[in-house]
Parts: sequence; C-alpha cells; structure tokens
Amino acid sequence: MTFREHIAKLKAEMDPARKLVEEHIASGRPCLVLEKGARKLLFSPGLDGATPYRCTSFDEIGPVGHRDYSESQVHQIVGEVHSALRSGYTVRES
Repeated sequence: MTFREHIAKLKAEMDPARKLVEEHIASGRPCLVLEKGARKLLFSPGLDGATPYRCTSFDEIGPVGHRDYSESQVHQIVGEVHSALRSGYTVRES
C-alpha cells in the first residue's frame, strides 16, 4: 500500500466521525453523546469564546476530564469521536 493509499484509507475510516461532528457543529448548538455502558463522551459548546467546543468524559461516578477545543482544532474532536466509536461507544439517539 502506498502512502497516498494509506492516507485515503484513514480518511475514509474517519468519515463517519467527521460527519457526526460537522452535523452537530452546523446545528449551531453542538451536543453529541457517545455511550459505552456507564461511560460517556459528551461533545458540547465550550464555556468561553476562545474555545467554543468541549469534550467531557464521564464514568459511573461523574466527570473524569475534559478537553477544550478551538475552531482550528475540529480535526482533534473528529479524532476523539472516531477513537470512541472504534472502542465500542455508540451514539445516543435524542
């Protein structure tokens, strides 16, 4: 497999996560919940203008950490959502 083929394969694998994130951003009020048992990953609006997006991880007790993302870091959110989906998380239907 050539390098270009490898990159094309990776992009194709990440397309479902990218689509989810982009749909939620386009809605004007992003909120996406991924679940795996008692564990959850919440993609939501940030708390300030400098970082408009936030991903928060929860376990059965409560929040265990969060990451704030700027507009230019959307690809990192896609990576985080992609990783969760590959790990068996599912999208909570609202």
